[in-house]
Amino acid sequence: VEYAAGLHIEVIPEIDMPGHASSANRAFPSLGVGDQPGSFTYNPGKEEVYTFIANVLKEVAALFPSQYLHFGGDEVALGNKSWASDPYIKALMEREGFTDIKEAEAYFHKRLAPIVHSLGKKMIGWDDILDLPGGKQGDMLTWWRHDKLNHLTEGQEQGYGMILCPRLPLYFDF
Repeated sequence: VEYAAGLHIEVIPEIDMPGHASSANRAFPSLGVGDQPGSFTYNPGKEEVYTFIANVLKEVAALFPSQYLHFGGDEVALGNKSWASDPYIKALMEREGFTDIKEAEAYFHKRLAPIVHSLGKKMIGWDDILDLPGGKQGDMLTWWRHDKLNHLTEGQEQGYGMILCPRLPLYFDF
């Protein structure tokens, strides 16, 4: 981080959530969904998930002086198939009056916001969160899905700062 700063490069950490959490859920199975070891997503219905995330982000914030913290928020649909039958998520949905699991995903982001802001950071998420109900769920968006050009204007209209990194042509692994 110090070397990058000397080159005028700001390193912004990304800790992807609630999806892309398989590694954390393998190490801490109680954070995942159902009895799936290494489930793809954190369980938005478990209070211990938010405590764990707060502790991790506190450490990350201390390591990276950037004013931003990227929480991901993308591709959750790759692993949320079992959300509808998970007892913790079902209880969350009933308690909050949700009728769609996308509302539980939006709830996760809204629970994350005060944690990130309490660390003096601004939240960045992928443009996938524009597909969720409930309005603005962060401070900035990273537009990666070049085929969803409408997300650029939608993000701006909702008050997000927009970072442009369209998958084509900017993803170096392509």
